[in-house]
Amino acid sequence: MDLLRRLEQTMWKQALGVWKPEGPWIVPLGMQAFQLNKDCCIDFTVDMHAGDFFMGLEPVEAPNGPRFRKGTEFVHHYPDKLTVWVQVIEASESDLGYPCNKVLKIGLENPTSAEDLVKSLRFEAQWKRGFELRSAQILSVELSQPDWPEWRWTHFWLYVLTIPAERIPLTDNLVVSVFLGSGEESQLLGRFSGRPDYSPPVWPNPQH
Repeated sequence: MDLLRRLEQTMWKQALGVWKPEGPWIVPLGMQAFQLNKDCCIDFTVDMHAGDFFMGLEPVEAPNGPRFRKGTEFVHHYPDKLTVWVQVIEASESDLGYPCNKVLKIGLENPTSAEDLVKSLRFEAQWKRGFELRSAQILSVELSQPDWPEWRWTHFWLYVLTIPAERIPLTDNLVVSVFLGSGEESQLLGRFSGRPDYSPPVWPNPQH
């Protein structure tokens, strides 16, 4: 089992206390790895959370595009609020189980350590419908570095973004952009995007 899978499972155990096969489920928005230096990789894993809202949510093809159903009821909108988890891991390529596929260029004004980099992150959110992008508000940003025994041998951080989504159609994509620093010197590290039918909700399986 690679580091990312073990991290995902550990976070769910800590969040829920026990494994619950019925959920909650998440919508993956993407992953991106960077090489901070020759010995260190930084990996971002971004997921959309909404309690048990995504559990059992299924896309149904229709002439005008997909619709969504839970059981016998059709669902048209996201819940009033979503949370986005941005997990940041400091690890070697052997820990991650795959090569870092992009070199993060660090100038004199940029952070020189993983911790400095994490603390310098900035986020923006948008809703995407077709080619149209419109701004999404981020109500709060919380950063933590949980002291979980399973992960004391490495470093990881968790950002939790709270985003209002009242009356937003489920056919809209949520786009989360991650920047390093602010102002004219800011650097875009990556954009992460998804919606339930493009990124089917998943539940990390503790057996794998």
